[in-house]
Amino acid sequence: MKVTTYLTVPTSFEEALARLQEWSEGEQEMGLGFVFTETDGLGVLVIDDCVEPDGTLAPLVRTWVDILDTYTEYDPSGKSILILCHTDLKGITDQKFGEFEARYIFSGGWAAMTGNRVPGTSSEIRAKVIEGPDGSPMFRVAPPAP
Repeated sequence: MKVTTYLTVPTSFEEALARLQEWSEGEQEMGLGFVFTETDGLGVLVIDDCVEPDGTLAPLVRTWVDILDTYTEYDPSGKSILILCHTDLKGITDQKFGEFEARYIFSGGWAAMTGNRVPGTSSEIRAKVIEGPDGSPMFRVAPPAP
């Protein structure tokens, strides 16, 4: 039986990491999540089941990850990815991303973070998500790094 406990008290990354290390001394699977707030200006696009069995990204997804040139990591399952972005949008929006299920998570949502960056992606959050002409989220690509 798997039991999931969420600590919902806002805290610093350093304190959360210390608690994680303290609590994970047993055999439990533990991880950190990031809660997106109105003041942090961050969000994430989660693309589900886009990682091939050999660990590479599906071609369509790899193309977009390369174009966006922003921090991208594997989710805890290793089957999906999280593309971090700057934004002032709020809420959670489900969308199709080609053949893949995807969701934007902005202010008011949270995501489990691994720190396991997808090879060849930026260590910086560079992309920005804005409201598109039809009201749905759309990416604004960051300028190339100097």
